[in-house]
Amino acid sequence: MESNNIVSKVLIHEICNDAQGYLKSFCQQQNLVGLKDTTKSIMDIFHLHTDLGAAFLCEGIDADGNSGLEIGTEIRKMRPELPLFLRRESLETPLPEQYASVFAGCYTTDNMQQLKELVESHLFSTFYPMPLIRGIQELSNEAFHTTIRNVRVECDSPYMVKDQVIYGELFSLIPLESHWCRGFMMLQTTEAEMMSMIAHGNTSLGNEEPSFRDVNHILNEITNMVWGGIKSRFFVNDGTVADDLIGNKIHVPILVNHGRKFISFGTTEPHLCFRYTIQSETNDSPPIEIYQKLIFNLNWQPELFKECEQATDDMVDSGELEFF
Repeated sequence: MESNNIVSKVLIHEICNDAQGYLKSFCQQQNLVGLKDTTKSIMDIFHLHTDLGAAFLCEGIDADGNSGLEIGTEIRKMRPELPLFLRRESLETPLPEQYASVFAGCYTTDNMQQLKELVESHLFSTFYPMPLIRGIQELSNEAFHTTIRNVRVECDSPYMVKDQVIYGELFSLIPLESHWCRGFMMLQTTEAEMMSMIAHGNTSLGNEEPSFRDVNHILNEITNMVWGGIKSRFFVNDGTVADDLIGNKIHVPILVNHGRKFISFGTTEPHLCFRYTIQSETNDSPPIEIYQKLIFNLNWQPELFKECEQATDDMVDSGELEFF
């Protein structure tokens, strides 16, 4: 398992070397993982990467003769929920009217504080307690190892993502509800890799010719195990809130467009995302990639968050920890 710091993957399309240097330093300071387009067209990158948090463009014209204004317009049509930041030489003149709604904001390298405020507003506006981040990773790792045998599990740094694109053709969805949060958890993956792992005997099913129902069974089992762990560790009511008042009980429609691999929870708030790679120890089947996304679209009060103290108490009793 890797770093617990929340990051966001961003695409950088910049033609100025000096500006690239500024952005590289900025990304390191702001927990951003910058992805610079090199060999593929920028639109191809958006087809391949569904987990981008934003895009940094520039007003100038690139080697292909496209300006950042034109590129931003095309991205906006494809990913309207994705924030786009435009570098300009000067902010004294406003953008042409047809581009004003395309970009979340503009900045210059003379004042990177402008960009910092934009990123904080559009990418890191939601606070997630670190014990929650670490706990979700640990519980998910345990569920993967319990359900799928003889595998290595790697987890990228957790990150924020604003796109609403579904990865793969298979996803599970389960509600998360406590006195301090209400929302959903999704697990998204592809069917073929899961089916291969089952066929190679890495699960309890032992089916050499698995069907899609076997894949559904494994994904459901993982989802339930992660959900149960989160519920036991984090959804603890300390008695300050009556059980019948937990959550405000409002609901919003969840929209799924299968043809466009799109899902919407009725909010533009970024999702908390984890990307796991599950590889057989014998390397006899292709790795499985699972994207875990959490969205607390109905209620989010992290100030009321309280991790169950039982695990800590057990470690103190056993002598593994001591109070300072």
